Amino acid sequence: DIYFHTNCLASLANMSTNIVNTHSIVAQRIISLLDMAAKRYLKLLGKGGADSTGEVVDPDLVVYGDLVALLLEIVNSVLTHTLKHNPQLVYALLHRRDMFAQFRMLARFGDLVENIDTVITYFHAKLGEADLKMPSAVDVLKVIEQASKTWPAGKLKPFADLKFQYEEEEEYSLFFLPYVWSLVHKHSLIYWDEDKARLIQEIVGVRMEMWGRPLGVAQVWGWLEWEAANTVDESFGWNLR
Repeated sequence: DIYFHTNCLASLANMSTNIVNTHSIVAQRIISLLDMAAKRYLKLLGKGGADSTGEVVDPDLVVYGDLVALLLEIVNSVLTHTLKHNPQLVYALLHRRDMFAQFRMLARFGDLVENIDTVITYFHAKLGEADLKMPSAVDVLKVIEQASKTWPAGKLKPFADLKFQYEEEEEYSLFFLPYVWSLVHKHSLIYWDEDKARLIQEIVGVRMEMWGRPLGVAQVWGWLEWEAANTVDESFGWNLR
């Protein structure tokens, strides 16, 4: 769902300069999402998502390329501003360090991976110096936390802070109304007559042959009001209006 992922990642990007004490599961999920998106991007690229001039012709390639770039920018932002307060993210990067080799050959992501490589190299060297024998996750985190104290400021290449602004679509109701009503239908304690209580997404966007155009918001609300006025709760005997 491009709408869902774009808005979630945009929110995360806006907070990235102030993120601290990232939970281990969150850090792992971010890196796993990056890995998944990168694999999909490389697969599409290998299938010829761009023409001989390098121009992208597959819209999915654009989507996954932007997703990879945004995730790399978020990781960069966290490392640049709050690395010392996010040992779990450093741990996740070290654990999956091999996956970043695939980005180095792609010009679009080269600069974004450079900082991550710097972090991985620094902390991997510190782990080598610690000479841990069969280390546990706790042991590795202790080394990371200790090494973070001597992390040199200004070691990473600075990037402009990520700032996204939410822009509401003109037809935002076509997304939110069906979703909200589907939640009401599924999770409320209200009785719904299944023959009458059709979900709103079944009619939104449907072209009415007699009008030759999509249903507008006014028609949608009119339909909802009619349904509410004419659907009776058989167990309690009251109108759902």
